[in-house]
Amino acid sequence: QPIYNEDRSKVLLFNGEIYNFKSIREELVAKGHIFTTKTDSEVLLHGYEEYGEKLFSFADDMNAVVQIHPEFAPYLYLKYADKYKNMILDIAHMADNNFFRAAKEAKHGNVYLDTSGSASFQNFVIEAAVARGLSERILYGSDTYAVSAQRGRIEYAQIPEKDKELILRQNALRIFPELN
Repeated sequence: QPIYNEDRSKVLLFNGEIYNFKSIREELVAKGHIFTTKTDSEVLLHGYEEYGEKLFSFADDMNAVVQIHPEFAPYLYLKYADKYKNMILDIAHMADNNFFRAAKEAKHGNVYLDTSGSASFQNFVIEAAVARGLSERILYGSDTYAVSAQRGRIEYAQIPEKDKELILRQNALRIFPELN
């Protein structure tokens, strides 16, 4: 990983397992998709190109966590979180009010924001999210970008200890109880 599509316009980072990927792969090859690996991960990338939003239905059926890295307007992905309530949508690189809006407006509470990325080091972004009541919707380390620096940023943030505990541990355990 990462895995790219044919023209390198889309990239996928994936950690999971797709049980029926071989039959899906055969179907996508028959439709003209070119695979560079024999992994289940690449099926997701070409599957998104071929089926678009229907891929979120699969994630919903599997109670999956889908992490996205939106270039702008993360709230535009709310329609998927609202339609597929069993799926967790993890929006990486929390940066500003647009991200806060996405987490706040999710109908099913299934949108989380990840602190990864340099933006959370600037302008008291974590403090601003907590002040807006989003401490139960912030994840730490799910994108593994500068994890130790991110942890320090949260530990020294000017927020209550209970919010730090939610961000650093409890939110992830709620989504992934098998980690406990």
